[in-house]
Amino acid sequence: MTSEKLPPAMITLRDAGRLMASVLLDGDVPQNLFDGNHERECSEIRKVLMDAFKSEYVGFFLDQDGDDAHRPNPEDLKHFASGISASFDKMTLGATPGEVWNVEVNRYDLLAFIQMQLRERQPRSVRELDAECLAWLVDQMQRGVDQRKPYFKSNAARRFGTAHKRFEEAWKKAIGVTGKVHYSRPGRPKNPQENRSIT
Repeated sequence: MTSEKLPPAMITLRDAGRLMASVLLDGDVPQNLFDGNHERECSEIRKVLMDAFKSEYVGFFLDQDGDDAHRPNPEDLKHFASGISASFDKMTLGATPGEVWNVEVNRYDLLAFIQMQLRERQPRSVRELDAECLAWLVDQMQRGVDQRKPYFKSNAARRFGTAHKRFEEAWKKAIGVTGKVHYSRPGRPKNPQENRSIT
């Protein structure tokens, strides 16, 4: 039996950018990707990388030349000014102009995140969206979410693109599946045991 050596789990920010580009650009990555002539592509790569860092799904570490590496709190990235340099070799974090950090990214976490992003971007049929809407409504009703029908309708439209007629069909089916008939009555559902909001 031969053992295949796996690539290192932690990669540089530049390698993370190239890895992301190879997936997002279907393997057609120019050698000079980070030289300033491919700003449109690099802008998309920067955006998805920052989304990955903020998501908590992707492990990464920061260090400042010679300091110990540490894992930042993804919430910090949501609240502080942060960005990736044009040459994809450093990341800024903090108040303007920001502290400059070296970054190491977990290759396998990043690949999983990219695959998840690609699945979300794939167009889905109306039937698939309607099924997702129904499953979501059933979950909300089973958890006893204490909201009025318009709240669910606007969320379904935003999440699944559900039009009025399709929402009404899913709404009736969800009530039938869950047996939560109080959702069919006008006004806010009366469910004193549970008062939860949507997550």
